[in-house]
Amino acid sequence: MQAGQLIQSATPSALQDKVANKCWHLTCNVSELKKVQHDFIISHSVRKENKVELNIVADYCPAARATSRAPSLEDAYLYFTSNKRAQTDLSRAC
Repeated sequence: MQAGQLIQSATPSALQDKVANKCWHLTCNVSELKKVQHDFIISHSVRKENKVELNIVADYCPAARATSRAPSLEDAYLYFTSNKRAQTDLSRAC
């Protein structure tokens, strides 16, 4: 549901399947973080020294160094409820 409207109706597994090819893992420098946050849906982040490990949900691969990963139910929720569908021209290099 979003704004009182049903936006998806499926089992948790089916919702995860719908975003299976939209889930990425990317490690970037802290200096790149704001740009990535602006351009993509971030479902999880962990800072390690001067790097940040990110789980990203996007319609396309966010960077050549990004790797695909298994989707979570949170990824599906964020994808379907976000106004940010990651349609920028950052990098489609995967």
